[in-house]
Amino acid sequence: MKKLFTTLSTRIKLRFQRYLEKMAKENQKQFGSGRLDCCDVQQKTNGPAEGR
Repeated sequence: MKKLFTTLSTRIKLRFQRYLEKMAKENQKQFGSGRLDCCDVQQKTNGPAEGR
């Protein structure tokens, strides 16, 4: 029973790790490698904030 739990927990851990790696890769593509700033994020997602 302990081996089954260990195997299951290892599989969950690996899946979660892959999920986080995919999310990091997509964030890298979307926002670049620089420090995120609320103004920069808004411009990249909504366009420039001119006339608001």
